[in-house]
Amino acid sequence: MRIVCLLLVLGICGLAYSQQTKAINIAVLELDGNGIAAGDLGGLSNRLRMELVNTGKFSVIERSKMEEILKEQGFQQTGCTNTECAVQIGQLIGVRKIVVGSIDKVAELYSVNIRMVDVATGKIETNVAEDCEACGLTDVMKVTIHNAARLFSGLPADLTVAKKAPVASIGAGETPPATSTVAPWLAAGIPDSYWQNYKASGMSSFSDWASHKKVVCYCWGFPLDAIGWVFTIAPFVEAHSGQKSWGASNTAQLLVGLTSHVFSVALIAKGIKYSRLSEKGLALQ
Repeated sequence: MRIVCLLLVLGICGLAYSQQTKAINIAVLELDGNGIAAGDLGGLSNRLRMELVNTGKFSVIERSKMEEILKEQGFQQTGCTNTECAVQIGQLIGVRKIVVGSIDKVAELYSVNIRMVDVATGKIETNVAEDCEACGLTDVMKVTIHNAARLFSGLPADLTVAKKAPVASIGAGETPPATSTVAPWLAAGIPDSYWQNYKASGMSSFSDWASHKKVVCYCWGFPLDAIGWVFTIAPFVEAHSGQKSWGASNTAQLLVGLTSHVFSVALIAKGIKYSRLSEKGLALQ
């Protein structure tokens, strides 16, 4: 009976922990554009694929796999920039969504126009149109493409292009002012590994992510602690009451109880850590 209770509690907690939205199959066509080198456009397309994966919402088909399927079908992707053509490719490679668009450069202005299309209906679900003035190609890759992926996944944009400060004149013998390069989450006391895990989760804020992790840890930790006490005390009670002499089953129950205690303490301690990190994350909102 105690084993059944243990499995039941762990099963419920495991179900709560693993309940996630299934990743959507999606493909990204090579971005088109004017005023930008073909190699740079390829790099931007690859960056968009990576950012979509990082949201945790999509399963992105690899470029080589997509090209292989299209080659077998005798379909040329080159010049495919309209919605109808994108839908046709999406049907051939068997994805639910497909991303198509262009990035143009005129003087110092980058004009980004990327859209996500539902292959089944042919409708544009999300369109990202943004002009980035007086910014570099690096800003487009790190900020604009990153934000576009978040918008496609239903998350808000969370990065902005840093404004370039005017260059101050420095006299002879003067030391230029020091600039801070510490990331804001590190300054708030959040380890980089936790921040990167949050970014990969696709959640809207670090505080929400840490709170979710805290609940999961407590969901496992406290039931395991209760079960640990049951399995630790029960064999002594049985042996003391004379129901049966101490045997292998009593030792096995005791080991299960002690193991449960070890895991429960570790999980509860981690939950407390996530709780403190959640409070630190509020300062970044």
